Amino acid sequence: MVDTRDGGHSGAASILGAEAFPELLNKVPLNPQMDEDKHFNKYRWGNEPIPVSRRTGSRMYSSIYDNRNHEAVRHPWSTDARTFHANEHPEADRINTQYSNMVSDNFPEGGFSDAPRFASNWERLLAYHHGLYSPEMYNSTTKTADEIRLAVNDFAAKVHADDPKNACKYLMIEEFKCLQSAQAHIDPQGAATKCVKWFNEWRQCAWDQEKMVKGYNYIEDRRARKHKPYIGAPDLQYS
Repeated sequence: MVDTRDGGHSGAASILGAEAFPELLNKVPLNPQMDEDKHFNKYRWGNEPIPVSRRTGSRMYSSIYDNRNHEAVRHPWSTDARTFHANEHPEADRINTQYSNMVSDNFPEGGFSDAPRFASNWERLLAYHHGLYSPEMYNSTTKTADEIRLAVNDFAAKVHADDPKNACKYLMIEEFKCLQSAQAHIDPQGAATKCVKWFNEWRQCAWDQEKMVKGYNYIEDRRARKHKPYIGAPDLQYS
């Protein structure tokens, strides 16, 4: 609908509700892809489009010891045979370093295309209770940088409010941030592999804090005369 009244705005601003898209009115593209589609020509080096094999596709077997390596994962339901190919050799001089562009190296932005289509509800429940179907993994898209930032801020506020004097709360927040950045809702196993280091550090910190608060101590005997393999070995202290 165009405003034709006297004093109305002209051009793109005359469209009803156009103020909801300031990036279009002011010609400020959100990313190089939008700059190329809208012909704003704001990016000096242009746009390097993401290939189709990295924008969509289903999960595939990635073990070199699997005879179905690089084939689509087989499910009880019909799926797309075209697989998602991760960017195993990213460019060293990549220009677009936005998270939305970098995440396409490991996940398709719109989610994997192997989501099931059940004919009835009992089939869905049967697949769910047998561990073959997880709604979060198959019906989700990748989280944007803003969604991750808001989720981390919300989690950090809850952690600070729950126990402000906890010495290990920052490790807990880092683990949550790692899981969100690794898209744990789509790839829980891969995210757990990447972020288990933060969980391990948090557990060690929690145990050290417990010992200091409760005053735990070990009763140790005198060290043996030859407790080191050689004279120059470091004298390590273990708690």
